[in-house]
Amino acid sequence: MKSNTTVFGIILFIAFLIGGWIVNAAFLGVVTLLGVIALVEGIKPLKWLVKRSTAGIDIFFQVIVILATMHYGLNITASLTIASLGFSLVYAPKLRRERVADKVLTQRDVADKIKQRKSKFNFK
Repeated sequence: MKSNTTVFGIILFIAFLIGGWIVNAAFLGVVTLLGVIALVEGIKPLKWLVKRSTAGIDIFFQVIVILATMHYGLNITASLTIASLGFSLVYAPKLRRERVADKVLTQRDVADKIKQRKSKFNFK
């Protein structure tokens, strides 16, 4: 997670160093990413879908960005690229880790309940 966030931060930093057009695209990309995160956090079925998705959805986002290049031009594509990189490198892995942590917690809860039942019926 830290390395992905660092890579995303470096990409944004380089974008700010290059020039005004790139800064505009990076800013719009971050705003778009925040919009995607707000949508995913606000719609429970969508969050469930993202948590259970694999890297396939990340590849799908990149394909959409490539198709957007043909239709919308470089400015929109650059902002979509920043948004999809942020989603793929930072947000989606965070949700996937939460899913794994929830599974581990659930397995521990089941093990604790089994221990409680065994101790309940232990006649010493």
